[in-house]
Amino acid sequence: MLDKGLALRLGRAPTTHDYDVIRPSQAVGRPDLPYPWREVLELWIAHAEVQGLVYEQLYSARGLARPPDQRAESARLLAARIADIAARASAIQDTTAGPDTPTPGDVSLGMMSMSLFLKSDKVFYCSSLALAYRAVPATPGLPSSLSTECIEAAREAFQSHQEFMELIASSQVMRTAYLHW
Repeated sequence: MLDKGLALRLGRAPTTHDYDVIRPSQAVGRPDLPYPWREVLELWIAHAEVQGLVYEQLYSARGLARPPDQRAESARLLAARIADIAARASAIQDTTAGPDTPTPGDVSLGMMSMSLFLKSDKVFYCSSLALAYRAVPATPGLPSSLSTECIEAAREAFQSHQEFMELIASSQVMRTAYLHW
């Protein structure tokens, strides 16, 4: 997961390729994981797989050599997969929110709940969407080199990041862990 995400953000090929990884089905072979950890791990793995495809199909030398309309079609298909993963994470977020959900200024490392993981994951899903949509040609008539979808995804990523930073503002340890992750 870390390799695929970092490689994509840096515009480089990942070090580890899917064909070199043997992945047991059902949440990394751990059926004993409590809800929602098993589901979240599956989403993280699915997201990493799509991030690898985003680099391969859109930003590798072969991907960049494809005609713009083919790259745009691939970008939209990959973005749809990322959006599906984000929607599934949001559904899990809805089931984990409750009275113990942290509020701004009320976060410590001991409170690193599933709710916090999922809130920070939204930043990664939105930034992956923006990177996928970056391969879609600019929207005609707009004074930008980026598509409307790319701009919207980037704005949502930034908004999600700001919301999460406000949530963990009182904890230097949490801010450091989040920014390093």
